[in-house]
Amino acid sequence: MLTPISKPSDFSIKDEQVLLDIINKVSDPIFVKDRKHRWILLNDAYCLFMGYPRQKLIGKTDYDFFSDKEAKVFWSKDEMVFKNGKENINEELFTDARGVTHNIITKKNVFKSGNKNFYLVGIISDITERKKIEDALHRQQQEIEVILDSVPAWIFYKDINNRFIRVNRAFSDVMGMSKKQLQGKSMFDLFSKDQAQAYWDDDKEVIRMGKAKRNIIETLVLPNKTLWVQTDKIPYRDAAGDIVGVIGFTLDITKRRLAENSLKEKMRDLERLNELMVGRELRIIKLKEQLRKGSVEQPAATEKSWSQKFQEAVELEDDLVQSLTTDYLAKISSYDLSAVEVRKIKKLLEQLLEESREHEKKFKELIKYENKKKQSRAS
Repeated sequence: MLTPISKPSDFSIKDEQVLLDIINKVSDPIFVKDRKHRWILLNDAYCLFMGYPRQKLIGKTDYDFFSDKEAKVFWSKDEMVFKNGKENINEELFTDARGVTHNIITKKNVFKSGNKNFYLVGIISDITERKKIEDALHRQQQEIEVILDSVPAWIFYKDINNRFIRVNRAFSDVMGMSKKQLQGKSMFDLFSKDQAQAYWDDDKEVIRMGKAKRNIIETLVLPNKTLWVQTDKIPYRDAAGDIVGVIGFTLDITKRRLAENSLKEKMRDLERLNELMVGRELRIIKLKEQLRKGSVEQPAATEKSWSQKFQEAVELEDDLVQSLTTDYLAKISSYDLSAVEVRKIKKLLEQLLEESREHEKKFKELIKYENKKKQSRAS
């Protein structure tokens, strides 16, 4: 039943009943206040939302039912609307008769009657459940961000227009920009035209083919350094299955790449040593065969003997082997190797040196033996 505040009113009892019947058709809480901030008209939804019967609310103000903190917010917003005559939309807290606090959005506007009285009309939307969902999503996003930021790989998500939508901390750190600063930028805003185009071409291939492209090895040229990186790019699809972007995972493999190059250099050094050792061994075998068959040509009187020439060559080769080995022993200390690997390589090189000395010793004994045979035949 409608309970009028006072008489005379701008509305007859019949008019007020018609208004009440109209607003009762609205499921959202609706209220009307006079200039003294008293409720003069409330729909059923508002009374239900408050948790009080209509007759207990009519003629009262917010301070009669809400905490001072809540009532002060409602009152100040009402007063602002009364004074400036403009609609106000505000997100607020609203505690009902059961002590349950709701998140609400209130829309308020002012109405001026024919008698020049001002009335405040308001409608409330309960967004408590929506707020809970938003808060849950926000917590979930924070958790995802914490997880992404704990990953050492650089992670990024770009839309189909080459713009960064989201990146993790590792990516923003290497780029020297905040995550917020990177949002909305493209590769062309960050890198040279050629470099950005290469990255964008890979993205377009992933978008066009709808398949991941993995193990992309390339350089990343930054203002203060150049890195070797390995990137996996995966198409990102929405709920409908349409590709809406590219997700990238990038690892800095600069150390690994340098180690691989270092290993290649080490292998070349070892191969060169091996070629020297094997080559000399083959020449000694050939020389022995020639001596056995007596097919070694005798030099002219003014020339050095073949034994002198060969001995000089062997000594030169020994010097080269020892020089390479010594140099290599000095270099391995700068390689990124474990102590066990260093000991193994040093042992191998020392064996090569020892074999070189043994070969030289055997050659000298061979020369000495052949010279004795030559002297014996001469006598």
